[in-house]
Amino acid sequence: MYKVHVDDKKFCSHLKSGSILTWSGNPPLTVGQKVGIAFGVILVIALLIVIAVLLFMYKKKPYSNVARRMKTMANVLPEKWHRKELEDNELYVSNDAYIMKSKEPQYGCSKVTNECKQTPGFQVEASDVKILENIASGRFADVSKGVLQQGGKSIDVAVKALKKNIMDRDDEIMRSKILFMASQVKPHANILKFYGAFQDDNNYPTMLLELCDLPLKDWLSSINSISTSELDNMLNFSIQIADGVKHLHDSKIIHRKLAARNVLLKVTRHGYEAKLIGFGPSRDDSSDSNDSVVPMKWCAPETLATLDCRKPTYDEKTDAWSYGITVWEIYTGGQSPFDEYRSTQIKDVLMKGVRPDCPEECPKDIYDQIMMKCWDPTPGRRPSFKSIYNGLLGYRNGAQGIQPGYYGKPTVVENNMAGYYDGN
Repeated sequence: MYKVHVDDKKFCSHLKSGSILTWSGNPPLTVGQKVGIAFGVILVIALLIVIAVLLFMYKKKPYSNVARRMKTMANVLPEKWHRKELEDNELYVSNDAYIMKSKEPQYGCSKVTNECKQTPGFQVEASDVKILENIASGRFADVSKGVLQQGGKSIDVAVKALKKNIMDRDDEIMRSKILFMASQVKPHANILKFYGAFQDDNNYPTMLLELCDLPLKDWLSSINSISTSELDNMLNFSIQIADGVKHLHDSKIIHRKLAARNVLLKVTRHGYEAKLIGFGPSRDDSSDSNDSVVPMKWCAPETLATLDCRKPTYDEKTDAWSYGITVWEIYTGGQSPFDEYRSTQIKDVLMKGVRPDCPEECPKDIYDQIMMKCWDPTPGRRPSFKSIYNGLLGYRNGAQGIQPGYYGKPTVVENNMAGYYDGN
């Protein structure tokens, strides 16, 4: 029993002064108090569980549309594009999955400083360009034939200009593409050449690119029956594409969208010369998921498995997989891979080990030692492009079979073809 200790003599004064009576022990909790405390503890625990679940879902959640809309590319080009301004200002270029740092693709933005300072000026005066007829039109840009006056010479070029009333992000992507081509892509015979850029009357960026004769897909679709000459061209295209991708990888650039549709052909005095396009900054990198286009039938299994992530897998080995599909396209005359399957089925089909059949006209060595090696389910076992390139050279020069690790010296046949790769 609890007793109240009160000083009798000061009882009245305590009451008047508001003094609090003290107890010799703690009073017992009522039933209501016990229920309230229990309810509070349960509520706190439930709240902690909800917070933990939300944090877990946030980490696993794919890139949301809101996040995609927030991801914008910097306006990377100064207004006048003078060489001096490039040297005096820090420039930024989108550094998405098409740029390699060590062995892994990096995301976000990266400064381009020393690279820009070492890059020749790429500003072209609009008055030096004569724009002729339109030769291609897309959703966001038009391509026209043009003539560039440079160094006292007239050069046929392709003029790529944005359409009117385009979105700001299309303007930003074009500027990013221009800076990317000027600062990070080194010239190569099998990479579409970049001549420079200028701003039109509306201050929109306009690119000047090498003018080619036809897309590889058009050449393939024109074949009625495959002759020895056409087989030679197919092998040469395969070698040149491998050489172009090898050059990109040496420059720490991943193609990501390697396919026959991203190869153009130019007629030279040595024959056809393949030119790679379609790499670098693109609208898909910054658009909402509904606008993005992923060529799933050309993608490696590890890319398909990570498409819902913020960092899908793109590297040298995923390019090797796509290269195998591209060579298959070449030897089938431009057929679509996995045509009997829907794109949504491809991931499961590949996991079951299904691969395209050997094309009827394709040499078995190229199918077994190039295509199938590129389609190895283990990325680390796929050949490098240096290995592919040298292996195909050895095969063309008369080696017995293809060894992807072949590094023999070129034979006399290769010496006769030297100009085919040096851009002459």
